[in-house]
Amino acid sequence: AVVSTQSTGKQFSAEHSVPVSLPYHPNIVQMLHSYNASTTPFKRYLPLLVPAGLDVDVDMASRTSFIAMREYPFSLKNFVKKFVEQKVKLAFMNKERMTEELHLILLLLLQSLFVLDHLKKHHVVHRDIKLDNFMMRHSGQLVLIDFGWAVNLNNSDGSPAIATEKNDIIAGNPVAWSPEISFHHNSFNEPILFSSVYDKSDLHTLGKMFLSVLEFLGFIEKDSTGFPQCPVNLATLPYLVESISLLQEMVLPNPDQRVSVTNCLLSLGAALFFNDTNTHAQVLSRYMSITLADTNYQAPSITDVETLGAVKLLHAIVAKQFIATVKPEDLIGECVSCGQTATS
Repeated sequence: AVVSTQSTGKQFSAEHSVPVSLPYHPNIVQMLHSYNASTTPFKRYLPLLVPAGLDVDVDMASRTSFIAMREYPFSLKNFVKKFVEQKVKLAFMNKERMTEELHLILLLLLQSLFVLDHLKKHHVVHRDIKLDNFMMRHSGQLVLIDFGWAVNLNNSDGSPAIATEKNDIIAGNPVAWSPEISFHHNSFNEPILFSSVYDKSDLHTLGKMFLSVLEFLGFIEKDSTGFPQCPVNLATLPYLVESISLLQEMVLPNPDQRVSVTNCLLSLGAALFFNDTNTHAQVLSRYMSITLADTNYQAPSITDVETLGAVKLLHAIVAKQFIATVKPEDLIGECVSCGQTATS
């Protein structure tokens, strides 16, 4: 990426400094290098840096900031479009195919929750969650990029960060303006803690994003009031009703009533990987199976949406990441309590 320090200043600083300050996470972009350089020596390389047809004045600043990151095959936005194109080609969709597609989308959602969980643990809010800002590896693993709008809820000395003016309370795209961001921005009259505004704002945006994805792919339809619901013919699809319900809890207008990132992650992961475990022994047995599963083999690229041959390996990768993220006692509590509820 090439960003002018004159045109973006503070945003570029966050785009580089925030991910660099975070401990390694497989779903967050890793900055390989950053540097400043005169634009003149780089003019000959401009076609490699800027797509053809894009009007960019290389002389707009005497110095330009460069950041280097790994190249990814496509964004989540492009993947969803490719997914839809394939569905149109297939024309007839049987239940088995629909189940596998939904399973893949939920694996992507769970990875997104891993990201939010990691950011929350380190007091960071992205503020620009959208399909364009999630890149995908060939394995199907997501990578969140573009931290230009990110903020830390704490100052460098550990004290809580405070919004001192209304323009401190903003977001990077229209969907990211959660109800609480809009409210505090529009009614600003005194300083307020960032944490009071942004505690669950990224979660709200993520919920809206995946509700849109499910609707785009035909897993959701809206009633006459615009409320998302499960299509009648898909009501028996595994996890669909529960997933829609979870996403609805993520987008509740009142953040105090909204489900937490931790609970979202725990309930979705338990459903995907421990759905038929009701006792301590069963949970521990599945836990060991996931731990020992082989994830070091070559699978088809996730770009092969016709066969979805990458889903099996991605399932194993995300399952390992899930058990490494949650506390074993919380997982056991979630599985056993769900089992008791199902049998009562």
